[in-house]
Amino acid sequence: MPALIDDGAPGSLVLPDGRSIEFAIRYSTRARSARLRVGAREGLVVVVPAGLQRERVQQLVASKRDWIASKLDEIAAIRHLIPQVAPAHPQAFDLPALAETWRVEYHEARRATVGARTDQQFSFQTSAKRLLAEVGTRGLADLGDEAGGRLRIF
Repeated sequence: MPALIDDGAPGSLVLPDGRSIEFAIRYSTRARSARLRVGAREGLVVVVPAGLQRERVQQLVASKRDWIASKLDEIAAIRHLIPQVAPAHPQAFDLPALAETWRVEYHEARRATVGARTDQQFSFQTSAKRLLAEVGTRGLADLGDEAGGRLRIF
């Protein structure tokens, strides 16, 4: 079972000043208590222990409506500083220490993995942390040569 489950049905709340907002409810198998988070992009997100009744979540959020309103006001005051468009993902990056340039391709995947290819018939797939550690230690071309031109690590 995933640790965090979003049931997809948002909650709603009327603030003291009359504004009405919707918020995301996420049920967590690891949560021991409720957590309210107000962010500039995602708004109000409520993380609660799995099995907590929706009515109880609504009551909890309603009891914190003054705090929520003040946080939303703080965010509104600085919203002009937040870019409206997400920053573009890089298409390539240079590694001067390795005398290499890596082209970046983005693909939808179920896991957070990173892959790399060189001009040779070499492919590498791993977590970003392991990839950078291996390349930093041995170099990408050395890893490809060692694996006979093809390498896949999970």
